[in-house]
Amino acid sequence: MVTAKALTCAGTIAGKTYGVAKKAQVYAVKVLRSNGSGSVSDAIAGVNWASKQAQARAIEAIKEFRATGKTSHKGSVANMFSRSNGSSALNDAVNAAVRNGMHFAAAAGDNNSDACDYSPAAAELPIIVGASTISDDRASFSNYGKCLDIFAPGRDITSTWIGNKYATNTISGTSMASSHTAGLLAYLLSLQDPRSPAPGSGDSYYNADGSLDVTQFGAMTPAELLSILIDLSGEDKLSNIPPLTSNHLIYNNEAR
Repeated sequence: MVTAKALTCAGTIAGKTYGVAKKAQVYAVKVLRSNGSGSVSDAIAGVNWASKQAQARAIEAIKEFRATGKTSHKGSVANMFSRSNGSSALNDAVNAAVRNGMHFAAAAGDNNSDACDYSPAAAELPIIVGASTISDDRASFSNYGKCLDIFAPGRDITSTWIGNKYATNTISGTSMASSHTAGLLAYLLSLQDPRSPAPGSGDSYYNADGSLDVTQFGAMTPAELLSILIDLSGEDKLSNIPPLTSNHLIYNNEAR
């Protein structure tokens, strides 16, 4: 059973009313119990499962692209709002997912402290997201620090809820900020036209280091999409930003 918070995050990512990427397909990966408890090993298993599914879909897209010169698949996006005290194993799992082509947004945490003390916020490769307010402040609960990449709306966010198909709720947290960011990543991917793979790739699906090469079906790499996300963002728009913390606020480029 999907939890209320997971449903709210999914509604923010791709819901018909509140979603950023309203046409995205959503898959639930449950790693916590209904009361919010769970283990790091469960979280790692969930990340690994999602990464394997994304890689399998990417390989299908590569085959389709090689056979027809086109594919409808643009890539896979993950949003992770569960977190733990520093875990190198969880950080490694998330980093591996990104190396294999998954665009990964993760909540910075709600402790008003250094995000680098938590996982997967301390991981090097995912997009770590802090929470902003409607007044363009850092939300008072949001974690911060050099591990954080960008901010997104995370206070008093209305989205879907459990109970019935019309139910809504208004909640706060960096989970809502990462959900906005994951939705924006999916939206930006949907706008991209497929590119030709690099010449000389042959029949391989993989890079020299063994990671999956998503450019083989014309997709963007996570690093390329992060660069676009930062380029589109509003810089130095937020107040109450501690030292060594990125001051970038997500933006969808609608008015540009």
